[in-house]
Amino acid sequence: MTEPEKIFDIMSGYSMMEEESRIGRFIQEKFVAGSECDEQYDRIYDARVRLGKHLGTDEEDSDVLEMVDCCENVIRCFCYRIYCHPSLSQSIEDVRRYIADEASKQIPITEGISYTENEKDCKRILEASIRLKERLYTKNMELDIEVILRSYQSVFCRMAEKMYDYRRRIDGNPKTSTK
Repeated sequence: MTEPEKIFDIMSGYSMMEEESRIGRFIQEKFVAGSECDEQYDRIYDARVRLGKHLGTDEEDSDVLEMVDCCENVIRCFCYRIYCHPSLSQSIEDVRRYIADEASKQIPITEGISYTENEKDCKRILEASIRLKERLYTKNMELDIEVILRSYQSVFCRMAEKMYDYRRRIDGNPKTSTK
């Protein structure tokens, strides 16, 4: 497992790392109860349940699951990329703007977005959301799709900022971290 994979898995709560390790001392799980990412995942889950009830599929609807799986893959891939290729000369504000811009491109809410390196997943997110909208009958249910995608955009930004921050700290450059 590569260093960015280890960090991402620890941040996501998928694995634990011993405190004394080189990178373990910097990393915090981003999904602890009450955290911003935890709150976004609660919103995602609640929207999935509402959509599932409306569609008669619970939260396990195939289009909803495809959208969720692709969003999570996009987040993982971008976090690996920003960790491996940080722009250490940029200001923190520039990095945050770049990450927010990438979040809106890679987790599209509307058509007409220019996709980036994760084009396949971006298209699958958009196609799944279009299929869901075609199956729904009320505007409120379409809003739940947007809640899911906007919440994933927020998680994308928080996770990517932390990956960037961890890389800077591990490289010994904490003065420019994103705190």
